[in-house]
Amino acid sequence: MNREAVALGTPVFTVFEGRMGAVDEMLIAQGRLRRLISDEQVVLSKRSERSSARIRRNPASLTELLIGGAGPL
Repeated sequence: MNREAVALGTPVFTVFEGRMGAVDEMLIAQGRLRRLISDEQVVLSKRSERSSARIRRNPASLTELLIGGAGPL
């Protein structure tokens, strides 16, 4: 589910302790996925009124991002 969160632009940590896959290593290198090493990395804060507004997304856009490189179906 971490990869899906990254695709949606949601900040995400991984707590996986095993050998990382190539995709996860790439996402970590890009700063889009972060390893959670200590509890001090997690900062809890309230959302501002502006950021708490629901963002409507088009599911077709996500589908295109995920399979765009696969060519026509």
